[in-house]
Amino acid sequence: MGALAQGVGVLATLAVIAISASMNFEFAYGLGTTPRSAWILGALSVAGDLLKAVLPILIAAAWGAKAYGRAAFGSVLFALTLLIAFASAVGFGAENRGARAVSREGLNASLQSVEKDLGELEERRKRLAPHRPLAEAEAALRAAWDAPVMDGTRLRGTLQKVSRECTRLDAGSKDGCEAVARLRQEVASAAEAARLDARIEMLKREQRTLRAEGAGQDADPQVSAIRRLVARVRGDVDAGFVRSALALVLACMVEAVSAFGLYACGVGHALRPLAAAGAVPPPRVPAAAVPVVAGVVEAVVVEPRRAFASAGAAAAPVLALEARAVLAVDEYCLARVGFAAESAVTMGEVFNDYGAEARRLGMAGLAHGEFRDGWNKVCRDLGVGAVAGQYLGVKLGDQGHG
Repeated sequence: MGALAQGVGVLATLAVIAISASMNFEFAYGLGTTPRSAWILGALSVAGDLLKAVLPILIAAAWGAKAYGRAAFGSVLFALTLLIAFASAVGFGAENRGARAVSREGLNASLQSVEKDLGELEERRKRLAPHRPLAEAEAALRAAWDAPVMDGTRLRGTLQKVSRECTRLDAGSKDGCEAVARLRQEVASAAEAARLDARIEMLKREQRTLRAEGAGQDADPQVSAIRRLVARVRGDVDAGFVRSALALVLACMVEAVSAFGLYACGVGHALRPLAAAGAVPPPRVPAAAVPVVAGVVEAVVVEPRRAFASAGAAAAPVLALEARAVLAVDEYCLARVGFAAESAVTMGEVFNDYGAEARRLGMAGLAHGEFRDGWNKVCRDLGVGAVAGQYLGVKLGDQGHG
C-alpha cells in the first residue's frame, strides 16, 4: 500500500507540475510584445518551473553530503524560481477569474437593460385603449368612410366625399364623422399595440439569448459566498479583494505541490543514505580479482587506504585493498531474528543489531539502503507487516533460527 500511495502521489505531482508549467507558460507568453519574445518568455518560465520541481531533492542531497555551499546556492536558485512561478500563477489565476467575472457582469448589465425596456413597453401596452385587431379596426374605418349620406331619399354620396374627410360637417354627416373619430382612435391604438408587440417579442428573444449565455446568474458565486460569510464577522469586503485572495490561494497550492511534491513523495530517497554518510559507496571489484574468503563468493572493497612499504620509508604511497566477506541479510536473519507475538522492532534497531553481528563475525556489512531493501523483501516474503515504523512480531537475539 505504501508503494501504491507513493506512486499515486508521484503521478499526481507530475500532473500538477505540468499544470503549473502550462499556467506559467500562458501567462509569460502573454507578456511578449512579439511572437518571438512571447515564445522566449514562455519557454523560460517552463524551464524555471521544471528546475523548481527537482531543486529540493538536489538541495537535500547536497546538504546531507555536507556540500553546504552547493546547498546554499541551490536554495537561492530555488527561491528565485519559486518566486517567479508564484507570481505567474497569481497573474494567471487573477486574469482568468477577473475576465470571467467581467464578462458575466457585462451580460448581467445587458440583461437588466433589456428587462427594464421590456417592463416599460409592457406597461405602455397595458395602458392602451381597448381595441380590435389592427386589420379589423382598419376594415371598420374603411366601411365608415364608405357609408352613404342621404338627403331624404336622395343619395348625396359617401361620408368621406360629402364631409371631405370630416372637415365639413352638416346634419347628414355629423353622426358618421363622430363614429369615424372613434374608429380612428381605435386604429391608432391597434397600430401602436402591433408596434409594441413586435418590440416586446424582440426583447424577449434577446432576453432568452442572454440567459442562455449565463446572464442572470451571480457574476462570481464563489466570491459572493465568501463575502456573505466574511460579512457576518467583519462587515462587507470588496469583491476584487476576495478574487485576488482566491488567486493567491490557488497559486500557493499549485506552486507548493509542484515545488515540494516529488520530495514529499520520497523521490530521490536513495540519495539520502549516501548523503548522510558523507561519502560515496565503496567501489565493488569482481570476485575473480580478490581471493575467495571462507567460501564466500562476493568480495567488496571495505576501506581504500594509503599504506607505506615500511615504517619511515620514503617510498611512494600505494593504494591497499582489503577484501572481506559481506554478511547477507538472509544469513543475518537466520542467525539473529526470531518471532514473538508481543515483540516489535524498528529499522534502526534491526540495522544496529546487523552491524554488531557483522563486526562479531569479522565480516563487512551492507550500506543502510541495501540492507533496508533486503530486510523489507524478507519481511514481505514472511508476511511481516510494519505499523508506524515498527515491525510487529519480530524479536532479535541469539534465539533466532539456525
